Amino acid sequence: MKHALFLLWMYLLLFGTSEVSALPCVADTLDKYIMKGFSCTVEDKLFSKFNYSSTFNNAGMIADGPPANMIQVAPITVPPGQPASLNPGLAFSSAAWSVLNLQSIDAVIDYAVTVLPGGHKIKDGSLDLRGFRTKDGSIKDDKDLSAAGLRMTLQTFWSMQNNQEQKQLHDEKQFGLTPYIDARDRFSLNGGTTGTAQISEIDNQFSEDPKARTNLPPGAPKNKGTSDGSVIAYDGLLQRLSFTGDRMTDTGFPGDPVLMASVNIPDFLFNGVATGGDFLFQAATDGVFDISNGANVFMAATIPVLVYVPATNSFYGEMTNPQFPGVDSPWIAAMAALFNPSSPSFDPDLLLYFTYNPRDDMLNLTQGFTVNGTSGGPDGIFAAAPVPEPGTSLLVGFGIVGLLAATWQRRRGGGCESLPRASDGLPDV
Repeated sequence: MKHALFLLWMYLLLFGTSEVSALPCVADTLDKYIMKGFSCTVEDKLFSKFNYSSTFNNAGMIADGPPANMIQVAPITVPPGQPASLNPGLAFSSAAWSVLNLQSIDAVIDYAVTVLPGGHKIKDGSLDLRGFRTKDGSIKDDKDLSAAGLRMTLQTFWSMQNNQEQKQLHDEKQFGLTPYIDARDRFSLNGGTTGTAQISEIDNQFSEDPKARTNLPPGAPKNKGTSDGSVIAYDGLLQRLSFTGDRMTDTGFPGDPVLMASVNIPDFLFNGVATGGDFLFQAATDGVFDISNGANVFMAATIPVLVYVPATNSFYGEMTNPQFPGVDSPWIAAMAALFNPSSPSFDPDLLLYFTYNPRDDMLNLTQGFTVNGTSGGPDGIFAAAPVPEPGTSLLVGFGIVGLLAATWQRRRGGGCESLPRASDGLPDV
């Protein structure tokens, strides 16, 4: 206990007393995960925005399904000190997922997955059924995944009707690299007219690209353009960040036709707080950003994730899939050249960035993004090489927080990595 308190003292000395930073996910019941504002990490992924609903049908009589405190949640990761698995996730399990004939259970678990600053982009999702039994019944689990420009569904099922078996116990689909995912797990158990159905565990995992890191802060800017006049507003109830009224004011090119064009910034939803204290926001819809004057679009891109850094009271976000149709603007033409492999100005190390600097301290104004707040300020659009790694203090913080979590887990009777799968006592059939 004294060792854990010493680690806690060292962490607070280094990073302050913020109580909102996410800790590693631990094995616990789902009712803890669905508490408002809860988030936790598995390796370099932040899991947040949990929600759960369930119904139980007993011969036509509808009631609430198994409550959240009967659902176990455990991180899928590797033991401390081992290299990252590059396939983190969560396992959901319950002894209550069992029905008899004329009974059924339908349930939905929602959550979001966001890559921590400097973490690996997500490249695919997988879904597994474990510990199942059924006789003349059926089990079905669909996982819907969505992000900016991404929509797909994973499907697993198992049924036994008249001794005829149909099953797909694993599904995995790849997609373009993304810094966040919204996940919805929809599963059902149906005992049929004379049968039964039971499942003990559902595994949700998200594999990563070992080279593609994301949400890194920008280095020195190149070809920077600035805009101003916008209002930044945060809705504490909806947890939504929005921008209005922004226009280009400077590109470094006098008389540039892009000057005074509208800068259309997408809305973002609060996802949680990284271990290092940065606040993470994901695109509310498709994340499309553009600079336009009526029908004339000078440039367009996608901003999947926006990061707020309290220490500098600033936001930054990587802009993906950039397009530069407005080459009549010398600033746009210069930017296009930086990202064109056939141009002498091309630099493969550069990314396109959006930044915003509120005039008021947004952390204080919104009380940690829990209440409404409105400010204004300039923003920047520029190319920059990302800062390659999180700062040393952040890496130390990850280690200390991990040790604290491990100590806490041992006091509760065991760490999450050593917990047996719920399916260990229920063989697949």
